[in-house]
Amino acid sequence: MFPRYRPFVLLVILVLSISFISSIQASGDSSNEDVICVEDGSCYPRLFEPTTEFQKIKAGQDLPPGLHVRLNIYTGEKEAKLMDNEDTTPDLSLSINREDEGYSVVPLDNVTESVEQSVEDVDSQKFSTPPADTSKPNAKIPISDHQRFVADLEVIMKPHDFDENRLSEALDSMEDLVHEIDFGKLLAKDDGLSAVVNLMSPKWPVDIRLKSATIIGSAVQNNPPVQHSALKLDLVSRVLENISSEQHPKVLSRYMYAFSSIVRGNKQAIRIVNERNGLTRLAELYPKHQNEDFQKKCAVFVTDFLNPDMEEAEELTEQIETSYNVLRSEEMEQWCNHLQRTLLNSSIGQDTKEKTIRGLSMIKSQASESCLINSELQPWIKLELSEFENDQDFDEYVRMLRSLEQ
Repeated sequence: MFPRYRPFVLLVILVLSISFISSIQASGDSSNEDVICVEDGSCYPRLFEPTTEFQKIKAGQDLPPGLHVRLNIYTGEKEAKLMDNEDTTPDLSLSINREDEGYSVVPLDNVTESVEQSVEDVDSQKFSTPPADTSKPNAKIPISDHQRFVADLEVIMKPHDFDENRLSEALDSMEDLVHEIDFGKLLAKDDGLSAVVNLMSPKWPVDIRLKSATIIGSAVQNNPPVQHSALKLDLVSRVLENISSEQHPKVLSRYMYAFSSIVRGNKQAIRIVNERNGLTRLAELYPKHQNEDFQKKCAVFVTDFLNPDMEEAEELTEQIETSYNVLRSEEMEQWCNHLQRTLLNSSIGQDTKEKTIRGLSMIKSQASESCLINSELQPWIKLELSEFENDQDFDEYVRMLRSLEQ
């Protein structure tokens, strides 16, 4: 009878085999949901298992909430551990904030707060509380830029350990990086800013001084926490000393750029300039340097110094008080005369003329008795008006010229 039942037996065996194989596959699929296997044959849990020590986050792993996550900028690998109220993070690590999309990279030092905290602003008893830092870390900065920053900073902090070419390259790279607000803040941590200012010393070559001044100006510009750090380091006085001793025209102009960036719109910086007789010292230097770019930057500095309503003043710090930014009558008169003589120089360009006119107009608006337009400049003003008064592109220039006629 067996031959008669053979088809039935074979069918039963086939069904049981399929069921068994399916159960194995289902079991395997369930297992694969919890395990990740890679090409070399090794496997690891899909869910990251944190400990009190930093561990590498492997490819594809999911992170439970509430971890201290960081990016090791030497290896480029993300690491995580359990949060600890007393944990500290080395200066050259980066914490990563998990957001809706991707990660936000934030430099941390002595971390005791949650992962979602931004860069801690430096505080000082000597100066008022730093301005609130409302900027958010830029999540789009590539890891390679952070690694480049660390390498450049190492050279800048120990310039004598490297040859001049390597130092020059590091300064070029750093100048490119500090236009990004996050890197400006990183440079302001510890002694970064001070190290750059040290490279503005006359003992360094022109190329090094030039690039260092550019870094300072770029780092503090429109970056309130960095501007505050610059004041703590007394960079106003230090850069003013550099300006007083510098002879190279290009370097001198770049020093003025750095100086203006530190002082612009900042009440405390303006007070320091007054205490150090900064405007008087600049006025003494102004005629000694027949450098159009330097003189143009001085005119801009005077304009900004006297203008309490400039946009940067409201963004960077509290409103400037009149007592901090008003020049003495003799300073007003001195600058008024300097700027008029510059305008009578027929070799200056239109941009220099406009910036000089703006400075002169600002002085006259605040101290008309100390700033009298001399007989030589009056005919020049009339000639300028006849040339530009019908040109709409020069409406502001014409308006400032007319303000000098009054």
